[in-house]
Amino acid sequence: MSIYQRYIEANRKKDALAFIDLIHDDFSMVIHAHGVRGGKREFASMVHTMMGRGKNIKIENERCLYENEKTLIEHKIMYFPNGTSEAVLSVWMKKDEKLVSLETGATPLNY
Repeated sequence: MSIYQRYIEANRKKDALAFIDLIHDDFSMVIHAHGVRGGKREFASMVHTMMGRGKNIKIENERCLYENEKTLIEHKIMYFPNGTSEAVLSVWMKKDEKLVSLETGATPLNY
């Protein structure tokens, strides 16, 4: 099963631990739309917040645009509890069969 398939399955089940298990110890992230940078610890905290505590983040039109042994590129529409929504493009880099970095760009869909 590809990393993307395991990632989708963890998201569908809201299984934060399964998702975090896909993350490399050397992980780094840059979330441009919100000015967030961090490592695995910060990402794990974000995953727990997004998947738990009653957060209702709706995701639509999620699709893998490209995946090989080094890269995963995906696009999705995200709807947040505060009423905003974004089209999100994510570029994940892989190392040792895990996700080692994430960089995202987002376009607000609320006009």
